[in-house]
Amino acid sequence: MAGGPYAAIYATLLWHHKVLALSDDDRLAAFGFYCACCAYCQVNRTDGFLAYAQLVAVFPCTDDERKRYTSALTAVRLFDDVDGGIEVHDYLDHNSSRQQIENGRKGMSDGGRKGGIASGETRRRQPLKPTLEGSAEQSSTEQSSTEQKCAVEEEVRADSEQARFPSEARTHYRSPHDDAGSLDGFPEIEW
Repeated sequence: MAGGPYAAIYATLLWHHKVLALSDDDRLAAFGFYCACCAYCQVNRTDGFLAYAQLVAVFPCTDDERKRYTSALTAVRLFDDVDGGIEVHDYLDHNSSRQQIENGRKGMSDGGRKGGIASGETRRRQPLKPTLEGSAEQSSTEQSSTEQKCAVEEEVRADSEQARFPSEARTHYRSPHDDAGSLDGFPEIEW
């Protein structure tokens, strides 16, 4: 998913002593719940805070499981219990804050706008490049020279065709439309 938001989670977190301190029965599900909470915080730019009511939207599980995972992650200090919800421990040490993301996007937008304006000004100052057909300012001598080359090429093509198909052979074939009365619309062929 190029360009989408992401939450920073160390690749070795699965073997961190805090994760290994979780019970064997809940370790995998609690770890998944932790990762889902980190992703939710990043997508919604909550700076690591999740209200208790928001936890329902994070991960598909029962209320009892959600409470059990939250308690277990708080006990090993991957979550901090705060007023009105939980906070992912040290979230802002490893992820960008809402303010940093918005400032970064604004900076990129402003930079893109300034770059576009500068590019347009540069293109306006440059002279026009000639097209394949030639520029509008092409002199009449250049045009007549081009016309002469085309006429010579047409003559060469005609001579070449004459050599391949002698004139007597070409005149033997007639269109059915040349003579309405000839052989019921079939061309007249002389051998």
